[in-house]
Amino acid sequence: MEITTHHSRLEHLYLQLYLIPRSKAVWVMGFIIWATLFFPAYFSREQSGDVVCTFCTILTGFIVASIGTTLIMLALCLFGLVVSVFSVGYLPGVLGEHKFVLKEDGLFEATEANETLTKWKGIRSIKHYKKYLMIWIGTGFYSIPKKFFDSQEQYEAFGSQLYERWEANK
Repeated sequence: MEITTHHSRLEHLYLQLYLIPRSKAVWVMGFIIWATLFFPAYFSREQSGDVVCTFCTILTGFIVASIGTTLIMLALCLFGLVVSVFSVGYLPGVLGEHKFVLKEDGLFEATEANETLTKWKGIRSIKHYKKYLMIWIGTGFYSIPKKFFDSQEQYEAFGSQLYERWEANK
């Protein structure tokens, strides 16, 4: 079974926007930034000498930290998106046509820059999202957008056949 996809800068942007809210690292970083902002806000209010209820102090710290975290995370995500979308064109084989073929010994990918056979044992994990089929290999991944399949059935058949072969040979 095989599928041919075409990756553009816009497709790369959509993929990044799809993956950012699903990334555990983004949520952990957001929590760390929030905690870093919460405690100074909380303790500065405590040290100010104003007689205020504890709930009001915690609520103020929570609001200040949430606003700051939201602004910082938006700025970081926007910067990451801009750098990613503009720099992806300098990497040969990322943009353009990708042909994926399920073979007996692994997943074959061909682009204008290279041809790669990833053995089944070389695949770390496979995730079947609503709009993407993600195949993690080493430190990278292959993304196969659902829109390049002719039908939902073909998308599901490719995904299940990929997963079954990987499970049988890992």
